Amino acid sequence: EKDGAKYFGPYIGATAVKQVIGAVRDVFPLRTCKKALPLKTPCRPCVNYEIGKCLAPCAGKCSEAEYWDMLDGVLSFLGGDYASGSLMDALNGTRDEAALSAARQRFFSALADFPAPMGKFAVAGEQDAGAAQMEKEMAAGEITLLNNTVGRVSLGGESISIAGLAPQGEGILDYSGLSRSFQKGDCVLAVAHNPAAISAVMTAEAGDSGVWCDLILSGHTHGGQMIVGKHSMLTLSPQETRYPAGWSKESGVFILVSQGVGCEIADLRLGTEAQVHLITLRRGLAL
Repeated sequence: EKDGAKYFGPYIGATAVKQVIGAVRDVFPLRTCKKALPLKTPCRPCVNYEIGKCLAPCAGKCSEAEYWDMLDGVLSFLGGDYASGSLMDALNGTRDEAALSAARQRFFSALADFPAPMGKFAVAGEQDAGAAQMEKEMAAGEITLLNNTVGRVSLGGESISIAGLAPQGEGILDYSGLSRSFQKGDCVLAVAHNPAAISAVMTAEAGDSGVWCDLILSGHTHGGQMIVGKHSMLTLSPQETRYPAGWSKESGVFILVSQGVGCEIADLRLGTEAQVHLITLRRGLAL
């Protein structure tokens, strides 16, 4: 603009503006004082520096170049450039594949002591490592990766099948081969990382025709992750928009899309909460 300032928006109301400002201050160590920099004599840093909320350029705790690098991340965030390298470094830090693999192994190893006498099962996402590597890493936590395969838990002479659906990228989703291994009277939970799989699950049929699963569990959307004025700041596919989060029921099949505990692109949530679900299954009335 003519006054030399950069303007961002429009935002839907004052609440949305406050949410964005709060998110910026939570993530970026941006100064809130109005001192004219640079100062002739560095001053004592305020409490914001002590708690990691400011880089304290007024006290000479960072160089001008370092502060501008941080500001580049702020401008990218406000401008919607979520692929910006400076933004990703500010939000996520710089990470490599070896570091990510080591972090996953630490996470899975921590689950080894989690009691689950009937088994622990997981599915992979589109951006996860290859199936063989994931299986190796999950083994540290005694977790079984279901990659278009089935896990079964049994109790009191009855069993429940957990069908883990493999991510299929941009290809055509087809789970008919897996669905035909079941009869419509079986109790089956279908688990997919991405709700894009839901339509393919619903159109597949059991070996004796008809609905093949009772409950579909999914995630990936993070509930929109960053919500401003009821709109996600992330680009969601039509399926993700249709199933953003929560419970629904279609053609007698229950569907749950969880907001999960992770994030997509950036380690930041705005207007959404992390979720972990405890689901209790009860026998229904025979029809």
